[in-house]
Amino acid sequence: MAKVNQRIKGGIIGFIGFVLSPASFWNDLYVNFPIALALAYLFKYISKNWFIGMFIFFYWLTNVVGIIMVQKGLFSVAGKEKGKYTKKSLILDIVVLVIYTIIFLVAAKFWGEIVPHEFIEKAKTMFFQ
Repeated sequence: MAKVNQRIKGGIIGFIGFVLSPASFWNDLYVNFPIALALAYLFKYISKNWFIGMFIFFYWLTNVVGIIMVQKGLFSVAGKEKGKYTKKSLILDIVVLVIYTIIFLVAAKFWGEIVPHEFIEKAKTMFFQ
């Protein structure tokens, strides 16, 4: 029974990770952007200039957390739970996400803006008026 519970828990963690990760194409608009906006909004009280930088950082962080959760969930479902998350795994996940980010930025340079201008303007009016 413990193995079944471990697999169910791993499946739930993996699913949540998938929703946060770059593997799901729709997650940005409905999950990652709102989370990043909410967290960046907290930094507006420190400095209004930090909002965009914090938005980008938290957006990126949601993707990192998603990748880590997918990996942990898959190990649990497969019954190969390693115990704790190692530094090597974390570094590998961050390297993969940095490569993903570079590819995304290069693609955005050639195929248009990442975030529509209207979205940024609407966010500014919502949070700074």
